[in-house]
Amino acid sequence: PRIAHAPMDRAGIIPVAARETLKKARKGGLHVKFLYTVPNFQNPAGVTMVAERRRELLEMAREFDLVIVEDNPYGMLRFEGEPLPSLAALEQEEGDVDRVVYLGTFSKIFAPGVRLGWVHAQPGILHKINVGKQGADLCSSNLSQMMISSYFQNADWRAYVMRLTSMYKERRDAMLDALAEFMPKEVYWTHPEGGLFVWATLPSYLDATAMLPRAIARNVAYVPGEGFYGGAPGTGKNNMRLNFSFVEPERIRRGIELLSEVIRERMELRSDLERGSHRREGAIHGGRSVGFNSGTEG
Repeated sequence: PRIAHAPMDRAGIIPVAARETLKKARKGGLHVKFLYTVPNFQNPAGVTMVAERRRELLEMAREFDLVIVEDNPYGMLRFEGEPLPSLAALEQEEGDVDRVVYLGTFSKIFAPGVRLGWVHAQPGILHKINVGKQGADLCSSNLSQMMISSYFQNADWRAYVMRLTSMYKERRDAMLDALAEFMPKEVYWTHPEGGLFVWATLPSYLDATAMLPRAIARNVAYVPGEGFYGGAPGTGKNNMRLNFSFVEPERIRRGIELLSEVIRERMELRSDLERGSHRREGAIHGGRSVGFNSGTEG
C-alpha cells in the first residue's frame, strides 16, 4: 500500500494541506481509500485536533468520498480542557452517511495485555473486519472477553479511569517541569492535554536515532522520531517521543536531566567541530575570520 502523510501542527491535521495531498493523489490517478487519524492526544505528538478542524475533515471526506478511520485510544485520558466530540459523533449530528470508522480500546483504560477493543462502523465495513479477524486468529481470547465484560458491568471503572488520569497528569507535569528546567533553549516540546506522550524537537543537525545508545547507557530511553514517518529517509530524525506513563515523577525528573546532558554533549560536540573547522579555515586565510557564528548551524 502507498501512504501519504497529512501535515499537522499543534491543532491537529491541517485540512488545507491534507486537501492538497488528496488533490495531488487524484491528479496522479491514485484512489485514496481512507484517512487515518488519532484526533485526541495523538501518538506520537500528543496534540489534539481542534473542533473546527474536525468539522473541516468531515467536509473534506464528503468532498473526496473518503472513509475516515478515527482511532481514539487515549480519549478518556484527559487532564485538562473540555472533551471534544468525536468525528463519529459529529457525523451523526450532521446526519451524514457512515463515513467514520471509530476504533476504541481497553488497553489504555483497563490493561494493555488483554488486547481487546471495539469498532463502530457501517454494517458492510464491520462484516469485512469480522471476516479479516476470523482469518487472522478466529477470535480474541474468550477468557479476556469474559473478564472485560464482567469488569465493566460490575466495577466502578469510571472511578478507576479518574485515578489513572490523575496519576498520568502528575507525571506529565513532572516531565514538562523537568524539560523546562533542564533542556537547552534550542529544544522544543508539545504540551499535551492528555494521553501518554510528549513530542520533543531537537536542533535540526542532531540525530535522535544515533543518539539513542548514549541515552540508554545512562538508563534513559525514548522512541526516535524517524520511526513515525513513512516518507523520505531522515524525516523526523531530530524528533523524539517521550512517554511519561510508566515511572514515578522523581524518576521522570532525573531521566530528563540525564537526557538533557546527552543532548548538550552532542550540541557541544557539534560546536567544537565547527570551531575546529573555523580554525583550519582561518589558517588558510591568514588567521582572519571567515564569517562563522558560534552556535549556529553551518
